[in-house]
Amino acid sequence: MQKKTLMTAVLVIFMAGVLPAQQGPRFRIGLTTSPSLAWFSPETRDYLSEGPLLGLSYGLIGEYHLGHHYAISTNFLISNLGGKLSYRVLEPGYGEVEREREYRLRYFEAPITFKLQSSEIGYFTYFGRIGFSPGFNLRAQGHDSFTQGQTRVTLERDIKGDIPLVRLAFVVGAGAEYSLGGRARLVGGLMYNNGFTNNLSGRNNITNAFQSATSSYFALNLGVLF
Repeated sequence: MQKKTLMTAVLVIFMAGVLPAQQGPRFRIGLTTSPSLAWFSPETRDYLSEGPLLGLSYGLIGEYHLGHHYAISTNFLISNLGGKLSYRVLEPGYGEVEREREYRLRYFEAPITFKLQSSEIGYFTYFGRIGFSPGFNLRAQGHDSFTQGQTRVTLERDIKGDIPLVRLAFVVGAGAEYSLGGRARLVGGLMYNNGFTNNLSGRNNITNAFQSATSSYFALNLGVLF
């Protein structure tokens, strides 16, 4: 009888220490949108970056909390990314030209991150995130321009065959949540998405060199969690 009483007391003490870390909703879901600034970093010789492009992502946020200060976070996003490159090619019907291509790419992305967050300070909670992001290409369009004689030629093309299906990236970010009362929270933050797989395919039709470039972007994350 004494052993049972002692075991019950130990169990109560243990649960009293564990339960505070489990208070509040374990799973939260919400909506997010993220304006972004994306660019290419070419690795093929004589391929030059010609600057960034504005983009936009939107979708769902999901979080599973492991305690007060830790969570596994994922997003399900439709992301519009891209960048600009210039390089020499043989353009059908025009010959050898210096092409500038504006890549406009659409992906389904599902970043999975480990989230560390502070205790609530006033109405605010601060957090950092780190993890990986797989992406799957849904659409690829190229806006090409080059000079032929005295004429500037522009062409719109479907370039899905020039873009690999899968894009992998390392992600890191930080931000804050603002409590609206109850479970609702506004979320804001910055995220850096650094692609580390080749975002081009095929060979240059002049040099026969493999085309290679990685894509990255900064995003301003805005959303609401429930």
